[in-house]
Amino acid sequence: MPNLFSFVRTYLKAKPQATASVILVARIAGLLPFIFLLGCSSVPTSIADQQTATDPSTGGLLQTVQALRTGAYEQYLQAKRTELRHWQSAQTKQRSAIIGLKEHRTRLEREKASLAKTANSHAHHTQTSQERIQALNQQRTELVNETQNLQAAAQQLDQTLKTQTQQRVEKQQRISALLAERERLRQALKLMINSDGSLTEEF
Repeated sequence: MPNLFSFVRTYLKAKPQATASVILVARIAGLLPFIFLLGCSSVPTSIADQQTATDPSTGGLLQTVQALRTGAYEQYLQAKRTELRHWQSAQTKQRSAIIGLKEHRTRLEREKASLAKTANSHAHHTQTSQERIQALNQQRTELVNETQNLQAAAQQLDQTLKTQTQQRVEKQQRISALLAERERLRQALKLMINSDGSLTEEF
């Protein structure tokens, strides 16, 4: 009986337009209509009526009572419970999949941030290396210029030394020539003196 009253309440909620008629019949005849309906429940119905009678929102009152008596309504409820469990399981799997996707997205965002940080670090390192290379190139250019200046100064100094050496050699040659000329003159003078002495003795 509790299942019957529960089913009737469900049927009345599903079909509110039948509420007034049921209340009127209950007031006039008490429980006689329900006894009559239970007696008529053995009347054969079509397959479509049996299928729709399991759902309180479809079919007529006779079919719903017939489904309740034969256990079809309980089967309907069991099927709905199974469907609900499947839906809840699917929802649980979907929520788990969503959580997994969110975690995967979080990991991807972290990897993206890490890659961006690494890229920035490489960019900074590359910029620092380029600046270092530019500084080294500038230093190399300065060293090349200094080397060229030193080579030019060395060439100039070498030329100066050659000139001074040449001048020294020429000066030494002139001194040697002057010394030789002085010696020649001294010898000539000596000969002249000797010649003068010989002439004096003759006279």
